[in-house]
Amino acid sequence: VANSSNGDVMVDVISAINSINLKTSNGAIDLSEVTAPDIKANTSNGRITAEGIISEDISLDTSNGRIYLAVKGIIDDYRVTLTTSNGDKIYDGLKVASGTINNDGIFRISLDSSNGDVEVAFID
Repeated sequence: VANSSNGDVMVDVISAINSINLKTSNGAIDLSEVTAPDIKANTSNGRITAEGIISEDISLDTSNGRIYLAVKGIIDDYRVTLTTSNGDKIYDGLKVASGTINNDGIFRISLDSSNGDVEVAFID
């Protein structure tokens, strides 16, 4: 667990056996090469960037910012929900209209922004 009121939160190259929960009010959240069973990140006024992520349950939420997630995993394993009021929903390089993709996925990804693009990409 990491909390900040007015600063960025950065997590690089970590493997956790428990959940990771990150929160800031007025800053960005950056994750790189993070492995955990459950990852949650929330900011009110900042972007979220998460690259090289390995997790079965990912929830990234911001009110005012872009979300970019690059997951190391098999695309068909994930149920993905993309939500934004003022931005694009991008699923593995393709702009989509629907907010939920692959209801049969055994793992979960949820990206939610009010004012920004939400994008998920799957990498080898």
